[in-house]
Amino acid sequence: QGQKSKYTKKNGEFTYHKHYKYMCSSFAYPTTEKCAGQTTFSAKKIEAEVIADVKEYLGSLNCTDVISAYKERVEKEIKEKRATIGKVRATLPKLEKEVAAVKEEVVKSIMGESAFGSDLLKEMLQKREIELKSAKEQIVELEEEIGAQEKQLHAFVTIDDELKNWSEKFDEQTYEGKKAMLIKIIDKVLLFSDRIEIIYNIKLRSYIEEFLDTESCTQGV
Repeated sequence: QGQKSKYTKKNGEFTYHKHYKYMCSSFAYPTTEKCAGQTTFSAKKIEAEVIADVKEYLGSLNCTDVISAYKERVEKEIKEKRATIGKVRATLPKLEKEVAAVKEEVVKSIMGESAFGSDLLKEMLQKREIELKSAKEQIVELEEEIGAQEKQLHAFVTIDDELKNWSEKFDEQTYEGKKAMLIKIIDKVLLFSDRIEIIYNIKLRSYIEEFLDTESCTQGV
């Protein structure tokens, strides 16, 4: 919210200066608790407090060691899954050949040329087709798991890199650069008459939930 102030220069000319203010969150989010007392706040004061809180909080996170361990564990799991995919994929030609052979035998059975009964052939064909389908589904499932793990690993490693020396990087930025850095990690800021609540975005919250509760990942100022 912006408010203009009118000033008169020494030469008699009028000039305006725009002051920005923030309103209590209950105005924008009716479901939040109602503000008692002050309902508007100086933008300059709130922004300074938010920046200070973000710096303090991000500076307290120390997850580098556990990130390294997480990366090593995930890469090992991905390697094992790729090995499993290779083994399962190697069985496909044999399974496909067996399905084709049983189908040929079914044709012979229809023509009265097979030594196997139709019920037995039906059971054999069903079993081989289930095995083939299961093998293909296992490959797809493992590939999807690998894709999800690689995506999450990349996201967490990227966040960890971004959080390193965040405060120093922030101070070096221009106003627009600082704004971009805050937008990148903050979803919204809730203002109440007695406090400020910073809601971090989903990627950062996922990172914190994944690592901050582990014994190896410490939080302390």
